Amino acid sequence: ATYPSPKTPGHIQDTLWRLGHNFKLVGDVLIVEGTASGSLTAGDIVYISASNTFARAQANAAVTSEAVGIVLETVASGGLARVQVTGIVQITGWGLSAASWYYLSPTVAGGKTVTAPTTVGQYVVPIGRAITSERLALLIDPGILL
Repeated sequence: ATYPSPKTPGHIQDTLWRLGHNFKLVGDVLIVEGTASGSLTAGDIVYISASNTFARAQANAAVTSEAVGIVLETVASGGLARVQVTGIVQITGWGLSAASWYYLSPTVAGGKTVTAPTTVGQYVVPIGRAITSERLALLIDPGILL
Protein backbone atom coordinates (compact mmCIF):
# COMPACT_ATOMS: atom_id res chain seq x y z
CA ALA A 1 0.00 0.00 0.00
CA THR A 2 1.09 3.56 -0.58
CA TYR A 3 0.48 6.38 1.84
CA PRO A 4 0.24 10.10 1.13
CA SER A 5 2.76 12.54 2.49
CA PRO A 6 1.95 14.33 5.77
CA LYS A 7 1.48 17.43 3.61
CA THR A 8 -1.72 15.91 2.19
CA PRO A 9 -4.66 17.20 4.26
CA GLY A 10 -6.36 14.54 6.38
CA HIS A 11 -3.55 12.03 6.13
CA ILE A 12 -1.29 12.93 9.06
CA GLN A 13 -2.79 10.11 11.13
CA ASP A 14 -2.22 7.57 8.33
CA THR A 15 1.39 8.65 8.01
CA LEU A 16 2.02 8.40 11.75
CA TRP A 17 0.37 4.98 11.87
CA ARG A 18 2.52 3.75 8.98
CA LEU A 19 5.61 4.85 10.84
CA GLY A 20 4.59 2.79 13.87
CA HIS A 21 3.82 5.57 16.32
CA ASN A 22 1.47 4.86 19.23
CA PHE A 23 -1.85 6.74 19.34
CA LYS A 24 -4.07 7.86 22.20
CA LEU A 25 -7.41 9.36 21.25
CA VAL A 26 -9.34 11.21 23.97
CA GLY A 27 -12.40 12.98 22.57
CA ASP A 28 -11.13 15.19 19.74
CA VAL A 29 -7.54 15.16 21.03
CA LEU A 30 -5.09 12.82 19.30
CA ILE A 31 -1.76 12.28 21.05
CA VAL A 32 1.01 10.34 19.33
CA GLU A 33 4.07 8.88 21.02
CA GLY A 34 7.44 8.38 19.34
CA THR A 35 11.17 8.82 19.75
CA ALA A 36 12.63 12.33 20.05
CA SER A 37 15.37 13.20 17.57
CA GLY A 38 17.32 15.57 19.80
CA SER A 39 16.00 17.19 22.94
CA LEU A 40 12.54 18.71 22.60
CA THR A 41 10.82 21.32 24.74
CA ALA A 42 7.11 21.53 25.60
CA GLY A 43 5.52 23.63 22.87
CA ASP A 44 7.98 22.69 20.10
CA ILE A 45 6.35 22.09 16.73
CA VAL A 46 7.66 18.87 15.20
CA TYR A 47 7.81 16.88 11.97
CA ILE A 48 8.73 13.25 11.31
CA SER A 49 12.40 12.99 10.36
CA ALA A 50 13.92 10.59 7.81
CA SER A 51 14.76 8.27 10.73
CA ASN A 52 11.04 8.17 11.76
CA THR A 53 11.61 10.26 14.88
CA PHE A 54 10.13 13.57 15.99
CA ALA A 55 12.37 16.56 15.19
CA ARG A 56 11.84 20.33 15.42
CA ALA A 57 10.00 21.64 12.38
CA GLN A 58 11.02 24.81 10.56
CA ALA A 59 9.44 26.64 7.62
CA ASN A 60 12.70 27.13 5.71
CA ALA A 61 12.83 23.80 3.81
CA ALA A 62 10.35 21.34 2.27
CA VAL A 63 11.06 18.39 4.59
CA THR A 64 11.26 20.31 7.87
CA SER A 65 8.09 22.27 7.07
CA GLU A 66 5.94 19.11 7.23
CA ALA A 67 4.67 19.83 10.75
CA VAL A 68 2.51 17.17 12.41
CA GLY A 69 1.96 18.42 15.96
CA ILE A 70 3.17 20.03 19.19
CA VAL A 71 5.31 18.42 21.92
CA LEU A 72 3.46 18.28 25.25
CA GLU A 73 6.40 18.06 27.65
CA THR A 74 10.19 18.42 27.56
CA VAL A 75 12.02 15.23 26.59
CA ALA A 76 15.69 14.30 26.13
CA SER A 77 17.13 13.05 22.85
CA GLY A 78 16.09 9.43 22.30
CA GLY A 79 13.30 9.73 24.88
CA LEU A 80 9.60 9.11 24.37
CA ALA A 81 7.96 12.26 22.99
CA ARG A 82 4.23 12.88 23.39
CA VAL A 83 2.96 14.97 20.48
CA GLN A 84 -0.56 16.40 20.21
CA VAL A 85 -1.83 16.26 16.63
CA THR A 86 -5.45 17.44 16.92
CA GLY A 87 -7.70 19.38 19.28
CA ILE A 88 -6.90 22.22 21.64
CA VAL A 89 -3.38 22.18 23.07
CA GLN A 90 -2.45 24.01 26.28
CA ILE A 91 1.14 24.96 27.13
CA THR A 92 1.77 27.11 30.22
CA GLY A 93 3.66 30.32 29.51
CA TRP A 94 3.09 30.43 25.76
CA GLY A 95 2.03 34.08 25.73
CA LEU A 96 -0.30 33.75 22.74
CA SER A 97 -2.58 36.55 21.54
CA ALA A 98 -6.20 35.37 21.63
CA ALA A 99 -7.86 35.15 18.19
CA SER A 100 -4.50 35.39 16.38
CA TRP A 101 -3.36 32.81 13.84
CA TYR A 102 0.04 31.18 14.37
CA TYR A 103 2.44 29.81 11.77
CA LEU A 104 5.53 27.64 11.77
CA SER A 105 8.61 29.84 12.15
CA PRO A 106 11.09 29.97 9.25
CA THR A 107 13.88 31.16 11.58
CA VAL A 108 13.46 29.21 14.85
CA ALA A 109 13.41 25.40 14.73
CA GLY A 110 10.27 24.18 16.54
CA GLY A 111 9.01 27.75 16.88
CA LYS A 112 5.82 29.56 16.05
CA THR A 113 5.15 33.07 14.82
CA VAL A 114 2.09 35.28 14.52
CA THR A 115 3.49 36.68 11.26
CA ALA A 116 3.28 34.42 8.22
CA PRO A 117 6.59 34.07 6.34
CA THR A 118 6.98 36.35 3.31
CA THR A 119 10.42 35.41 1.97
CA VAL A 120 10.74 33.48 -1.29
CA GLY A 121 11.85 29.91 -0.56
CA GLN A 122 10.13 29.73 2.83
CA TYR A 123 6.87 27.91 3.58
CA VAL A 124 3.66 29.32 5.04
CA VAL A 125 2.47 26.57 7.42
CA PRO A 126 -0.60 27.43 9.53
CA ILE A 127 -0.39 25.78 12.96
CA GLY A 128 -3.56 27.03 14.62
CA ARG A 129 -5.54 29.85 16.17
CA ALA A 130 -5.09 31.05 19.75
CA ILE A 131 -8.08 30.78 22.05
CA THR A 132 -6.32 32.24 25.11
CA SER A 133 -2.75 33.14 26.04
CA GLU A 134 -2.02 29.45 26.72
CA ARG A 135 -4.49 27.54 24.50
CA LEU A 136 -4.23 26.96 20.75
CA ALA A 137 -6.74 25.20 18.49
CA LEU A 138 -4.51 23.01 16.31
CA LEU A 139 -5.30 23.45 12.62
CA ILE A 140 -2.08 22.34 10.95
CA ASP A 141 -2.28 22.64 7.17
CA PRO A 142 0.18 21.73 4.44
CA GLY A 143 2.76 24.42 3.79
CA ILE A 144 2.69 26.70 0.77
CA LEU A 145 6.06 27.45 -0.82
CA LEU A 146 6.68 31.15 -1.41
